[in-house]
Amino acid sequence: MTMFTMDACSLITGDKCDETIIPFEEPIIYLKLAIDDYYPPNDTHLTTDAEKAFFTGSITKVYCDGKRSGSFSFNHTLFLSRDYTKEFLSEGIFLSQPYQFKFTNSDDYLEVVTQIKLFFKDGKIFESTAGTQKFYHFMIWYDVNRMDKFINVTLPSPRGWKDVTK
Repeated sequence: MTMFTMDACSLITGDKCDETIIPFEEPIIYLKLAIDDYYPPNDTHLTTDAEKAFFTGSITKVYCDGKRSGSFSFNHTLFLSRDYTKEFLSEGIFLSQPYQFKFTNSDDYLEVVTQIKLFFKDGKIFESTAGTQKFYHFMIWYDVNRMDKFINVTLPSPRGWKDVTK
């Protein structure tokens, strides 16, 4: 008599994703953006001192087998130095648009591509290069105060700033 366990599923089906199945979950997820001064545009233009920021990007679900699905673009305008303290920005701010994705496998992930454009009081404008982050199911957190699930998004590092002032 031969005994099979869940780990043997891939031997039968040939699908490596059978070994990493998790209970189905379809969480509503917010992006929590942390902004810091670790990689500012230059010594006189700190990221958190910008008057306004355009934070843009996309979020895409990638399944265990590499199939892409459910891609969404986002555009957020933030008034950094007016609405937030440096400490609050470094802890992270919740962006307004939630997203919902299905997770059935621990190797499924969300791919988040981001870029930020900063506008300063002296008229200077800087834009970061685009950065990509992966977020697996175990990287989804729960905020007990807001009663929301979220992922911690950071600015691209290093940011490769370009001066785009006209």
